[in-house]
Amino acid sequence: MSTYPDLYLYINGEWRTTTNHLPVLNPATEAEIGRLPHAQTSDLDDALEAAEKGFKIWSRTAPMERANVLCKAAALLRERQEEIATAITAEHGNSNGMLAKRRARMAVSFRARRVFDTSCITSQSEQSLRFHPGTSR
Repeated sequence: MSTYPDLYLYINGEWRTTTNHLPVLNPATEAEIGRLPHAQTSDLDDALEAAEKGFKIWSRTAPMERANVLCKAAALLRERQEEIATAITAEHGNSNGMLAKRRARMAVSFRARRVFDTSCITSQSEQSLRFHPGTSR
């Protein structure tokens, strides 16, 4: 195995292991580089139930609070950029020479995402003020 990360299911705020796994293969060498957890029907049912509850909460969340959550998620992705770029490179069967290109692409996407997020926050805030004067919603 390589430095590929251990993978788990994330359902309702908890990491889960599974009894069944599928191999993650490097397509260039066909070597197994990791194991992918294979969800059971009960895992899928739990994930659907959690998603339904989460949607109800998220749909009542103010735009600025949503933006803050998304900004925190983007910051976590930036912190894990090296790990993510390395895993994607291995999954695609690329050589380590492609790793620098992957890092550069991720940096560009982070910058583009920041611009998009900022414009959405501004637009949502303006609409909220227009439709709900005196509130943050």
